[in-house]
Amino acid sequence: MFKTASLLFIEGFSGLAAEMMTVLLLCTFLSNRYLLAKEKKDLCLWALLACVPVLMITRTAIAATLLTFPLSFGPMRKSYRIGALLLIAAVGLGLFYTPRMQKKMFYSGQGEVSDILNEDFATSGRSFLWEKMFARAQEEHWTGHGSGTGETISYQITGETAYPHNDWLLTYTDFGVLGVAVFTGCMLLTMWDCLRKARTCRHPETRLLLLAGASAFIPFMLMMMTDNIMVYASFFGNLHFTFLGLAYGSLRAERLSNFGGQ
Repeated sequence: MFKTASLLFIEGFSGLAAEMMTVLLLCTFLSNRYLLAKEKKDLCLWALLACVPVLMITRTAIAATLLTFPLSFGPMRKSYRIGALLLIAAVGLGLFYTPRMQKKMFYSGQGEVSDILNEDFATSGRSFLWEKMFARAQEEHWTGHGSGTGETISYQITGETAYPHNDWLLTYTDFGVLGVAVFTGCMLLTMWDCLRKARTCRHPETRLLLLAGASAFIPFMLMMMTDNIMVYASFFGNLHFTFLGLAYGSLRAERLSNFGGQ
């Protein structure tokens, strides 16, 4: 809160990348808790935290954070999900035309939605890096160049940064199509297992942790498209797997309790 308030009015400021990751995970947790318990304080906290990436004009984080609510696995009517998605689309469109967002989105300082794909769209050099790095990655298409090579290639191209702000590209460079497929498959299988167990567990706290853990993979995969969320393990990954660890530990306690007749 202090950083947000103190840095908000600095011209052109955008940042708090590490903090954005934790905000993203907390919003995932709060949205699922609201959908399960229907306590308004959780929705209010979600809305408050969702404002942080908006204030910091971190573009992908804005989209991923807002989507944590309609894309949560907590129980919600289909009509409500569609309504929430439409509302978020309207909010996103409104934010797009704010002066601060326009300056962040376009080198010229203004543009339309249709201009996102042209050369005026500000990518901070990422599109150039992605193009060069993807060409190198294709040289070892199936198995990749090996762990850590993506960082080396990124630094060789830019001379100053070891990460391409695209974890999908980084994974593809290091481990190829095979690595991306295994990594994606592991995430999807974990999501499936969490959802399957959430339907049968007895304790609401366990169910919450399972649903939050499964839901968190969605914004994680979205952020992988334009950021280094895998690198921010202390701010997202460790906390995410803490949710999962607590959930599976609770499930084991349930089974031992049932086995012992208690």
